Amino acid sequence: MNFENKVLCGCGVVLFNEQGAFLLLKRKSKHAAGTYCLPGGWIEKGEDLLSAGAREVSEEVGVDVENLQIIGVTNNIFPQENLHTVSVIMAATIKSGEPKIMEPDKCAALVWCDDWDNVPQPALTEYNRYISKQQIEDYRRKVVKND
Repeated sequence: MNFENKVLCGCGVVLFNEQGAFLLLKRKSKHAAGTYCLPGGWIEKGEDLLSAGAREVSEEVGVDVENLQIIGVTNNIFPQENLHTVSVIMAATIKSGEPKIMEPDKCAALVWCDDWDNVPQPALTEYNRYISKQQIEDYRRKVVKND
């Protein structure tokens, strides 16, 4: 497929732990190496959006998710790679498992964050430009169990 004039569709998941922190991955693959991103990846042809999010989290960090819901969309343009993507952003909590690097050729580190407006830099995209801190806090308050 010639990607030159195509917009690709992916997904990212704001994955919360029991303490209410969310997970970022430090990329080391050829696309956007050195940037921090949400667990996620490409949506496969015919795949349900929420299923894609759950699959990508499982593939990248080895956990099963619950409370998965769509919270926004990002528009990502990478001129240096002649690449344009749109990502469906979801939020979820961990149902089972402990996050770990499952694809060491693509991921250098896992980082837990608690402030949506102050994520490690450089970030893959300006997540907070598309999804507000208020949206993150609303999800966290409604769904995350902070016992």
